[in-house]
Amino acid sequence: APEVEARLPRMQVVSATEIVRVGGKILLDTGIEARRTRLLGGQADRSTQAVSYVRQRVLVLQRRLFRQPWLGQRMFYHELCHFLWPRLGTPARHRFTAHLAREVRQGVCGELGYSAQYCKDRLPHRRAPRSSPAWPEYVCESFCDTGAYYLSLAAGVGHRLRSVEFTLAPRYRPVRLVAWQRTLAR
Repeated sequence: APEVEARLPRMQVVSATEIVRVGGKILLDTGIEARRTRLLGGQADRSTQAVSYVRQRVLVLQRRLFRQPWLGQRMFYHELCHFLWPRLGTPARHRFTAHLAREVRQGVCGELGYSAQYCKDRLPHRRAPRSSPAWPEYVCESFCDTGAYYLSLAAGVGHRLRSVEFTLAPRYRPVRLVAWQRTLAR
C-alpha cells in the first residue's frame, strides 16, 4: 500500500532461530534447550515470534515464519506497523485513539489480532479506558494488528483471513479499517 510505504523508514529485516522474552529483555538465537534453561532459569516466554527495534530500524522474525507464508506475512505487517506508529504524529495517533475509545465505550468486543486482544483484556476500566496505564500499549497493538489485517487485504490474501485470532465482529471491521486509513491520511 503506497500510503504505508511512504511513511516507513529504511530498515533491516533479520531472521532468528529463536526469540525468547525474559521480563523486559529479548534474547535472539539463544541456542539449545539446556543452555536456555541455565541462562534463563526457566522463566522465559517462548511464544515471541517477532520483535521490532524501532530506534535501531531492525525487525526480527523467527526463521520458521519464513516457512509459514500466511502467518509470516501477517507478523511482518504487524511489525512494520510498529515503525509507522511513532512516525504518524500526535494528531493522527489521537484520531485512532479516539476511535478505539468510542468502540470501548460502546461495548465493541474483539480485536484483529492476539496482541491487541491481550492488551484489551488487561484494560481495567471499560468506561474510562484512557485512565489505565495499559491504554497506550493497547492502542499501539490495536493499530498494528488492524494494519496487518488491512495490509493483508491490500496484498490480496483476504481469503486467508479466517483465523480464530480475529475476534472483532465482521460488522465492525470495515469501520475499524476506515479509522486506520484515516489515521494515515496526512
